[in-house]
Amino acid sequence: MKPKINFFCIGAQKAGTTTLYDILKQHPDIYLPEDKEAPFFAYPDWYAKGEEWFYKTHFSKYKGEKIVGTITPDYFLYPYVPARILNSVGENIKFIVILRNPVERAISHYNMTNARLLENFNFLDALKNEKNRITNIKNKDLMHFSYVTRGLYHEQISRWLKYFPIENFLFIDFEKEFTNNTDKTINKILYFLKIEQITLDTKIHSFEAWEYKYRWLKDSSFLKSRFGKKLRKIMPYQVKNIFNKKIKARNKLRLSKTKKKQILQDYFLDDIKKLEKLLNRDFSHWLYI
Repeated sequence: MKPKINFFCIGAQKAGTTTLYDILKQHPDIYLPEDKEAPFFAYPDWYAKGEEWFYKTHFSKYKGEKIVGTITPDYFLYPYVPARILNSVGENIKFIVILRNPVERAISHYNMTNARLLENFNFLDALKNEKNRITNIKNKDLMHFSYVTRGLYHEQISRWLKYFPIENFLFIDFEKEFTNNTDKTINKILYFLKIEQITLDTKIHSFEAWEYKYRWLKDSSFLKSRFGKKLRKIMPYQVKNIFNKKIKARNKLRLSKTKKKQILQDYFLDDIKKLEKLLNRDFSHWLYI
């Protein structure tokens, strides 16, 4: 049975999307692929395989659930994705976007890329050199080194609004809503999706990209193997969290409030002001006042 996709969570990356996936996956009326991300519309090599491959690969276990979608932050980044989704799925589709302080998001992104042994610059130099590094949107440099680009929310949302009405979007404030009042936010999402608001476990502390934190796990082929996938599923969250805390304590980028404020002013302030007007929302809590 081929499902009809009716929603996408398109980001932002490093803004709780893995936790959202783990929470929504519990709902019996929601179908999400076994692999959290299904970037078919973003990656040229995947898109070339065709929609039949996409549905067969990611939706083979569909059993008639009312709500069907994917949580794929890379969709927010690539400029050609909105048109592809419109052409494939149509305009009657909903989008969830979680917006996090762009400086904090960039730092988290950098920590992940650095832990994967992909980054040779320090953080400030990476920001300065970003435009020169991501000139080709079809290669993986855009994916890995887009610390600033992914945080220009007004720029990205405006691109999507050329194809879909703003009523199709639910914008979630990561700090004020998703982090501080997760239960209320999940109910808001279920209401937006027009699905029964049942009690879900929102205390899950997801382990996004945990396998990449260890340098000896740079080659994640083991983790993608059948045994590796089973290990990740059965590994208790309590054990994962112990590993996570220890790993994060190593080589984690830490910046002063003053430095963060300067980065925000240099790279994000203008976009934030435009975002506030576009969404008619206040994001002053991002300004390190």
